[in-house]
Amino acid sequence: MAGVTGVLDDPPCFPQAALPVDVLEGGKLTSNYPFRAPHDSLESFAVVGGAVAVPGGDASSEDALNGTAIEGYLARRVGRSRMAYNIVPPVVTGPPEFERTFRAHQNCVEFYPLFLVSMWTCGTFFSEVIAAAGGLVYMVARQMYFSGYITSPKKRLPGFILNLVVLGILSLLGSIGVLRGILYKYFLI
Repeated sequence: MAGVTGVLDDPPCFPQAALPVDVLEGGKLTSNYPFRAPHDSLESFAVVGGAVAVPGGDASSEDALNGTAIEGYLARRVGRSRMAYNIVPPVVTGPPEFERTFRAHQNCVEFYPLFLVSMWTCGTFFSEVIAAAGGLVYMVARQMYFSGYITSPKKRLPGFILNLVVLGILSLLGSIGVLRGILYKYFLI
């Protein structure tokens, strides 16, 4: 096994993953394969299943798109709350119900980059299936958090704790995968 390789490593690990490129070499037009498709540069090396490919596409990318749709839905909820309480942007204060809705959305937006990095790292270096499952649980937990926070600040805690658990697991597994890849590539362990 070749382990983790860079995008420009030559020759490509997987000839079928190379992207054809016509280049001029010594005045002649030739077909060369210096680049690989972005998702085909890893081999299975992780502790559990390692970089498992999901047929039909990149499952963690689909979770990211779903997460973006959920963020849009939550933003729409803030917009509806603004209309219900007649609060015109850029004002972010108003009745407690509006402020809770606004703050819940802001918290979701603040956590979203952490979620994406954790999920993509886990999916790339550990297991895409586990990353996708974690992404689904994360989205459910975010909805629990948002709905709970709108009702009462204390009701946000179950969703918040579940979010932290999912982020912790995805980050840990992604770190294990990265460490395993480094140990394999540079120390042949």
